[in-house]
Amino acid sequence: MSTQKVVAEALGGSAGSCPYKIDKVLVESTWRPNIYIVDRYTSARGRIFLTGDAAHQSIPTGGDSMNTAVGDSFAIGGKLAAVTHGFGGRTLLDSYEYGPRPVAVRNIKRSGVHFSVHRQYIEWIPNKVKHYDAKSINSSANTPVRTKNTASK
Repeated sequence: MSTQKVVAEALGGSAGSCPYKIDKVLVESTWRPNIYIVDRYTSARGRIFLTGDAAHQSIPTGGDSMNTAVGDSFAIGGKLAAVTHGFGGRTLLDSYEYGPRPVAVRNIKRSGVHFSVHRQYIEWIPNKVKHYDAKSINSSANTPVRTKNTASK
């Protein structure tokens, strides 16, 4: 089956084939999940605060990665605003370490569940996709969250 046909079927979903003709597929690539979360959201001296992809990455289904990044930014933004206006002090900034990380861990795990729905389509057509990496795709939904050590940075 041609790449164009595979894409058309994927875009059509359960409603049938895609109503648009796909003239040309410009880029084909193999996607592999890169799932991680940092050990700490703040640097050892508390001068650097990580948010978004600098702090975590998940499977990009369901919008969890972007929503988690917005939540991180909102959390540290509110704390920074309060401190610059004389409220909360250093302990308020230190509390950033404990708020967004559990949310990110939960969202990363949920992204695997979201991806399992997409993976079902791939499993229907494994011999029809040129660049199918079954090992990385099939293990991604059950991948434990990997951490990056940021304590020394």
